[in-house]
Order: sequence, then C-alpha cells, then structure tokens
Amino acid sequence: MTTMSSKIGQDQPTVTVEPVKGIVSTTTTTTIPAGTSIPMMDEEKMGSKCCGCCCDFRRAVIICNIILLVFAIIGFILVISGNTVDTDYSLDDDSAYDTYFAIEIVTLIITILMNICAILGAIKYNIGMVVGPAIWYLVEYIITIANAFIYCSAWEEELEETGFYVNAECTVPPVWIVGALVVTLIWIYPHIGFVKEVKAGTMSQETYPREEFSCCCVA
Repeated sequence: MTTMSSKIGQDQPTVTVEPVKGIVSTTTTTTIPAGTSIPMMDEEKMGSKCCGCCCDFRRAVIICNIILLVFAIIGFILVISGNTVDTDYSLDDDSAYDTYFAIEIVTLIITILMNICAILGAIKYNIGMVVGPAIWYLVEYIITIANAFIYCSAWEEELEETGFYVNAECTVPPVWIVGALVVTLIWIYPHIGFVKEVKAGTMSQETYPREEFSCCCVA
C-alpha cells in the first residue's frame, strides 16, 4: 500500500508558473488624508462682481477712493488758488466770498480724510471705516449743492443792491444737480457691495483668495 502511494505521487506532473513578461500593473490607489480640502483660491467665487464684470467689491472700494482722493486733492488746490468760481459771478462781499470758500475747503479736507479711511477700511475688512465715507459722500453732495445755491443767492443780492441788474439771476443748472447725484451714487455703490459681503461672511481675510477678481489685473 505504501509502495503504491509513493509511486502515484512520483507519477504526478510538476507544474511551474512562469511570470508573464510584458504585462505591468497600472492600477494605483490614491489616498486623500482626512480633513484635506480644496485650496481657497481654487474654490468658485461666491460673492458678486462690481458692475457684474469689473472686479470684486474690496478692490472696487480701494480703486474708487484712490480716484476720489486724486480729485479731492486737485479740487483743494483749485479752491485755495481761487480758480473754482466763474469770474462773471465773482462777489465783492468778502464775508460771503470767504464763507463759500471756507465751506469748500473744509468739505474737501474731510473728503480727503474719508478717502484714506475707506481705503484702509477695505484693506482691513472694517465695515465701519467703509460705511462712514459712504455716508459722507452723500452729505458732501448735499453741502456742495446747498453752498452753490447760497453763493448764487449772495451774488443776486449784491447786484440788486448795487443797481447794476434789477433782475440779476444766478442758477444752479438742474442737469448739474442730477448729474452730481448720479455720480455720487455710483461712488457709493461699491461701498454698499463691500459692506454687504463682509457682513454676510462672504468676504473676509480668509476668503479673499476665493473672492478676488479683476477683469484685467488678476491672472
């Protein structure tokens, strides 16, 4: 019995498995560490764009106030040099003349400070530092219009008193009033958008890499 089993075992063929040449496994396994997220700059922008296509509201506030700052400085230089009033409407009354220019100078100085405040507020994501200037721009518009009417009124009274013109008339063009209001609201617009997004948490120092946008200055 033992002899027969040994013989059967010796008669079994030996099978050798050779590796198949030319076949390489290309299956790879990628393991994503727990807690790993997409970089903020690669996420889709959640906030709006100024004017729908221009840039993000933070950038818009900074750019608008830089432009306003330049205008305010130029305006200040013109006022102190006395080149802002048409010579046809000049006043001989020094008190009225001085009052007009004093209001203009103080208004422009405050505007310059507000421009700087808004720029710093946008850089620091500070709502208060951006809201204040936005309110001031509307106040500045009202003061400027009122000051123009006061000046015209003083001019008319002066000419009537001197007898040069019985019906002297100095008007502030309605087109100028409406146009100035429209421009003021355009300047205020990006401030409102910025404040809205910061309050909603859409824009912050942490999320700005995602929200940053410019139609021409950001790759």
